[in-house]
Amino acid sequence: MIEHLTISNKPLEHPGMDFALLRREGIKHIERLGGQVWTDYNTHDPGITILEQLCYAITDLSYRLDFEMKDLLAPNPDLGESNQQFFTAREILTTNPVTINDYRKLLIDIDGVKNAFLEPITDSYPEFYYNSNRHILTFASSEATQEVNLNGLYRVFIDKEQAYSDAELIEQVRSKLNQYRNLCEDFAKIEILPVEQVAVKAEIEIESGFDVNDLMAKIYFGLDALIAPDIQFFSLKELLAQGKPSETIFDGVPLEHGFIDDEQLENFAQKDELRTSDLIKIILDIAGIKAIKNITLSGNRSLNEAWVLPLEVNHTPRLKDLIAAVQDITFYKNQIVCNLNPKKISEKLEVLRQLHQINTTTHANQDIAIPTGEYRELSDYISIQHDFPSNYGIGELGLPASATGKRKAQAKQLQAYLMFFDQLLANYFAQLDRAKDLFSIDNQNDNTYFNQELTSIPGFSEIFTQYPEDLLENKAQQQ
Repeated sequence: MIEHLTISNKPLEHPGMDFALLRREGIKHIERLGGQVWTDYNTHDPGITILEQLCYAITDLSYRLDFEMKDLLAPNPDLGESNQQFFTAREILTTNPVTINDYRKLLIDIDGVKNAFLEPITDSYPEFYYNSNRHILTFASSEATQEVNLNGLYRVFIDKEQAYSDAELIEQVRSKLNQYRNLCEDFAKIEILPVEQVAVKAEIEIESGFDVNDLMAKIYFGLDALIAPDIQFFSLKELLAQGKPSETIFDGVPLEHGFIDDEQLENFAQKDELRTSDLIKIILDIAGIKAIKNITLSGNRSLNEAWVLPLEVNHTPRLKDLIAAVQDITFYKNQIVCNLNPKKISEKLEVLRQLHQINTTTHANQDIAIPTGEYRELSDYISIQHDFPSNYGIGELGLPASATGKRKAQAKQLQAYLMFFDQLLANYFAQLDRAKDLFSIDNQNDNTYFNQELTSIPGFSEIFTQYPEDLLENKAQQQ
């Protein structure tokens, strides 16, 4: 229940209208609405009629409040309003690189970078020293100096795709790192990892009914993926289907090619050895492979290792090219050596690679779209005066020409009285319609309270000659 109402004492421009009396009666009615004043609880009573109209208007406001949030925030298409009340998940949840894994993701996202590793530098070179007497850093060592090692310096190792230029790729990597590096961090050296060629020699028995060239292509593809794997980029749809929350998916650096799973990235650390047992599993999982009679691995330093091949430090392993692999692997079918066709194997291998490339293309759907709602015209307000019975004489039809001056003044007094309620309700509708401005990220309007004029009320111009400015929010209220 409204307990107090303050109204200006400015007289209304209409003969016979006592504004002070109207204010007193309005306050009296508002304070005692629902009591024994103005009503005998019959439908003809004006108190009941007014109360019913106000309840209907409030019900309409409640109905609009129940619209979906996307509808409440929908822009007005006729005014060309923006639909950017909020940042998207990609804009608000992502961050600059913080961890080494964040930097790795940033670099792997560069075309031509197959994998990347960062190593903190613990021994500064060239050596420099802190002179405690002069409080300076110097390259000269003396009794007054002590060696200083800086934190925040890294060496960067790049495992690159063969088709890319070393110099151009290093420049791209340096540019990307400098764009995102944190304060007090720097990258002292960027190196392309040299390649260590890995040879696989094996004797394999296959089952009848299988194309030996097709099996060779599958074996080469599987071994190449094991020795020099490509890190998979996931799509947003895939990660959401796995049940990962959006705050986890978007945590980290925004990438161009999709999303890299942290658990998967941990498994792509630098290899220091290869085990033949892993290769055997890859080969035997291929349909048509019956048995492996013999298998060995060879690298830069070790030859024909039957169990474990140690790899050189800061090198990237690569399976030897297809022609060399064809010469190193012998196939048997019913104890008879099978002849291989390198051209057919190359064609089948290319098909496998293309299929794999299609399955890992995740450029699209990297963000969660802001829901688009239906604009509901929330501010539209029709005065309660339009719904009063015609005998009140305050609707569009008004009073007949034969009505007395007193009767016309009484109708105007009732309209002015009802305008207090109309203005309050109309402002609520306006506030609901402009709620989207309060959430907007690029709103230039300082208003936090909104109103609208009641110009649609019948006879409005006869009641008000000037709309009250104190209905609008002033600068002090905005602050």
